[in-house]
Amino acid sequence: MRMYVKVMAAVIACILLSGEALSAFATTPATENLSWFKKKKKKPEEKEEKSKSDYEKLVEDSKTTKGMFAVHQKKNDYYFEIPTSLLGRDLLVVNKLQRVPAELNDAGVNRGVNYENQMVCMEW
Repeated sequence: MRMYVKVMAAVIACILLSGEALSAFATTPATENLSWFKKKKKKPEEKEEKSKSDYEKLVEDSKTTKGMFAVHQKKNDYYFEIPTSLLGRDLLVVNKLQRVPAELNDAGVNRGVNYENQMVCMEW
């Protein structure tokens, strides 16, 4: 009977000890144990091109003429890029005739004559 008690005590001790070992194994995530066999996830590649601003989208396909201020033509639309130094200043717009038909030239209208002047002020 003593031998039976000793064997039973040894079996119970083994079960308890193995239960603690199994519970320690169970608490560690399975991914740590299988990390050798897992494929590594690729990090998403960073985009080299940053998203374009509204200005860059407007200017990229337009025809640009530079002068006192830049004029961007996109299809039938015209966009004026006016520097801040010109804002609030009075600008005189002078229109002159470039060509005159022969019929009007006999009437005394010469090319190069001012036919309309306007004062313009650009404001923010």
